[in-house]
Amino acid sequence: MTELSALWLPILLSSVIVFVASSIIHMAPLWHKNDYPRLANED
Repeated sequence: MTELSALWLPILLSSVIVFVASSIIHMAPLWHKNDYPRLANED
């Protein structure tokens, strides 16, 4: 069985990669652009 001390780097690296990928997927396509209507005086 593999010890946890041998797996800490892959666990940490994969969690950082998943966080960055989910942030990019959430922000990049601009799916939430129309969730907030424009103000009346906004140019």
